[in-house]
Amino acid sequence: MVLFRTLRYQEAADVLDTVPRDFVECGATPEAIFFRGVALDKLSRDHSNRRRSGLELEERYPGSDWAWRSVVWRGQ
Repeated sequence: MVLFRTLRYQEAADVLDTVPRDFVECGATPEAIFFRGVALDKLSRDHSNRRRSGLELEERYPGSDWAWRSVVWRGQ
């Protein structure tokens, strides 16, 4: 999150991408997926990154707060 907050979005996205892969059961994983989507969006201005993150959250962590926060990204 330090990388994200200091606007180093590519580095943040790279680090945040490792969390869902390496720490599937970690409580911080949904948050990492959420902010990975935001970081990628900020880099590319392509809002489909947020949509993909929202769909991943809905599929993998449907009961999480982060899945709920991403509902608007999924178009529901």
